[in-house]
This record gives sequence, C-alpha cells and structure tokens, in this order.
Amino acid sequence: MIARDSIIALCAGAALLSSRNRDLHRLIFPIRFRYEHDGLQFQGNVSPGISTSSNVLKDLFDRAGSDDIQVNGRFQAQKRSGDRDLFGGVAYDHSFGQPKLYPVAGLEFQATNRLHIRLAYPDPGARYESTESQALTARLFPSGSEWHVVTDDFADEFDYRVEALRAQFTWSLRLDSRFSPDLSAGYEFDRRHVFTDDLGTRIRAEVEDQWLFGVGLRFGPSPLLYTHGAHIGS
Repeated sequence: MIARDSIIALCAGAALLSSRNRDLHRLIFPIRFRYEHDGLQFQGNVSPGISTSSNVLKDLFDRAGSDDIQVNGRFQAQKRSGDRDLFGGVAYDHSFGQPKLYPVAGLEFQATNRLHIRLAYPDPGARYESTESQALTARLFPSGSEWHVVTDDFADEFDYRVEALRAQFTWSLRLDSRFSPDLSAGYEFDRRHVFTDDLGTRIRAEVEDQWLFGVGLRFGPSPLLYTHGAHIGS
C-alpha cells in the first residue's frame, strides 16, 4: 500500500545588497510516499517548488522561468533489525547551499519508553514524548538554500546561496487525530551567504549565528517540515 501526504510550505528570507532591498521567497509542495514489501520499507519525498526573488514572484506566470523552479527529493530503504531500524538511501536538494546528490544512512531505536533516538547522516535527532499527546523533537541538519534572483530592470540575474547548519527544537501537541500545532526554535551557525553585488562582483560573506522561531500546523500523519520538504524519520 502506498501512502501519500502532502504539505504546502512558504519560506521567505530577506537579502540586502548595495542599493537593493529584495525579498527572497520559496514555495514548495512536498509529496511523501511509502511502500512495504518483504520486511523492507521504502519511503521518500519529492518536493517541487519555486525559489526566486519578489519581483518575479509577484507576477509569477509571466516572469518565472525554468531557473526559478527547484525539485528536491529523498529516497531510502529501511529494515527492522532486532529493536533497531536500519536505513540507507540518497537525497538531492539544496540543503548544502547548492544542488547536491548525497547519501543518507543511519539507524533509529527506542532508547526508553518515551525517548526515540536517530543516529544518521546528515540529520541526527531525537524525540521525547512527555505525554501521549505532547512531544519534543530535536534535529541537527544542513539548512542551506538557493534562490534565482533577477535584477529590478530584468537585465541581469544571479544565484543567491545560503549555507548553514541548524539545531532545531520543536514542541508538538496532538489535539486529535487530525491536527497537530508545532512551536519551534532553531539556532543556525556556520553561516555563509554567496551572491553577486551591483558591480557584478561575486561575494562570499560569513554571517553571524542567528536564532529562528516558527509556528506550524500539521494535518493527519504529516511529518515535521524542515528546510527542503518533509524529512523522513523522527
């Protein structure tokens, strides 16, 4: 049986260049799938979307092109071994600041009745269920992004890249079988921005660490949403 969950996420950031103050936007539509056969579970997600500057987004159908479209995804196989789940697979996304194909591997296990541990590359984590309806999830993961930016006169274009690591903590409350509100706090570090200024100079700048806060609402069995779609696992 194949189960599909869909999530819509809108992510925005601000880019300040010399003589420009432009917003960057990312709109993604993650689709999650799962299939079980002979003790193996195959699962993953595909996340098509738009990643562009505000002057393109405000008239998307007339101004957007193929460079504004991103498709990210992950696929992995998982097998139960004793009291542990072993998994491995591949991912393709912009988590490291530019398009990259990289391996995914690790294991998950129940350390106690309430504590679930995920030892994995590139996104280890843990989940603690304080009650049947409340859980605290911690995850460390690369949180880079890339946008296609067009100048105000549409005469020039360049890619704006962000590279960072994020430690994120999310408190979730399951209200019933349909709704789960989430409150999250994330700390980003090892941050770099790569962009082109008005003079055409390519700049790679170190950026200060930053706290980020978010509020979310999930429907049904949808997983927590991270940087580039619905990540798999706890």
